[in-house]
Amino acid sequence: MLRQIRHRCPDLLSPEIAAAALLITLGATLRLYVLWGQPPALHQDEVSGAYDVWALLHHGSDRNGYSWPVHFLGWGAAGQNILYPYLSIPFIALGGLSALAYRLPMALASILTLFLIWKIGVHAAGRRFALLPLLLLTLSSWHLMSTHWVHEGNILPLLILLGVYFLSCPDRSRLLIQSLAVFTLSLSVYAYGTAYAFAPLFLGLAFLWLLLNRLADWRRLLLLSALSLLTALPIILFVIVNSFGLDPIQLGPVSIPRYTGPPHYERINVLFHGHWQFFLNSIPPELARLSLGWGGGQSVLPWEGPPPPLPWFGPLPPLTLFLALFGLALTLYRAKALRDYGLHLLLACWFTAAVMVALTVPIAIHRVNLLWLPALYFIAVGLFPIVRQRPIILCALTAAYLAYSSLFLYQYFGNYPDRTAQFFRSGLGPALQRALANAGDAAIYITDLPHQPLEPYIHALYYTQTPPQQYLNTRIVTNLNDAFQRNLAYGQFVFVAPWSENREK
Repeated sequence: MLRQIRHRCPDLLSPEIAAAALLITLGATLRLYVLWGQPPALHQDEVSGAYDVWALLHHGSDRNGYSWPVHFLGWGAAGQNILYPYLSIPFIALGGLSALAYRLPMALASILTLFLIWKIGVHAAGRRFALLPLLLLTLSSWHLMSTHWVHEGNILPLLILLGVYFLSCPDRSRLLIQSLAVFTLSLSVYAYGTAYAFAPLFLGLAFLWLLLNRLADWRRLLLLSALSLLTALPIILFVIVNSFGLDPIQLGPVSIPRYTGPPHYERINVLFHGHWQFFLNSIPPELARLSLGWGGGQSVLPWEGPPPPLPWFGPLPPLTLFLALFGLALTLYRAKALRDYGLHLLLACWFTAAVMVALTVPIAIHRVNLLWLPALYFIAVGLFPIVRQRPIILCALTAAYLAYSSLFLYQYFGNYPDRTAQFFRSGLGPALQRALANAGDAAIYITDLPHQPLEPYIHALYYTQTPPQQYLNTRIVTNLNDAFQRNLAYGQFVFVAPWSENREK
């Protein structure tokens, strides 16, 4: 039997493919393991996206009254991106409102990421090289945590990687393949706000790469540009509506909403607020934070949310910054001196664009999540010429990385859930449902929750499955025009302590 398989598919049983299959299986296991209970409950951003999707499915509008918006208003003028919540629709339709139903699409996307980075590595430099980025990503602390804590922006790196994969295919000169790449890259603007700047910048560099490799001419690039604009048109209209204070737009069932106040993206992104002097002054300290936080702990580059940092575990392994810069320099040197415009150069365009965009926003792990995949890839590029000549170095570094990752996994799946239980309010859902069953018509008070002051009302909506129209008709909001609205009450729920109601009024 094995002889027949080897004869028909001689590459199927190669050691490199077997090792890749083993790593992808390990990565899939880690990403699916206790997905419903690690973290121990849903974060408020997860609850927000899941509830709005459920409301759309069952009532035709989100909690702000919009039908199938191109961008959720979410907490107020801060908004929430729609791509990941919309990807979760079939899972919530089948599994209902649950942590597993909302997190499963991200886990599957993360497993796909493992496969894609391996395939890109194979297309770029062969199967032996491809094992290095795959190994690094399989045990990546950033990638594992971003799989389990589903901030909607965590889907963004997959979309860029998928676009790069299409451009790495052997038949990448075909118009269909290039169109798929451009469509995927343009779709990223629905995933996270940083893509507003990254997508056009990276697409421009990718078009230049296609020209250098004689894979497209100017006429084709114009056609691909039209496809990109058409794909991004709804979000372009959304930005225009909110930047110029225009009325919301209704295109059939699709809504282009308007924030009730100044858009949050104008406050945190220099490209919109235009405070260039402040931006230039902030570059040195932000770069310092970025380099320190690379492998020195998540407290330097925090998540925008409650997960407390795991000491000494940054988004990428310690001391790898120089390897990544070496790999990047090697790629740029080969492009200039040897006219090598291969896939490494396309990844270098990604890395460069990601660094430029990262400096336009306050740095946090998830806000600069476009950095980590190309950085990890260039760690492998920097390592490969070293370990290819000295296998003993490969064995030593692999053993060190396995020990480092094992320590992370021991903490993450060990005491980390207990440490984060209070941040994720693991007992709030059952308490809400029990209170509702026993309160009758009496008011139910939920006081402010430390670390997540926005959370009480969205958890009440989620766990009681309140229809959005009922919420809109009864809510009391003190700062409707702010980025993060302060909900005092809706229905029979009150979100301030009884003794502070007079002060709030």
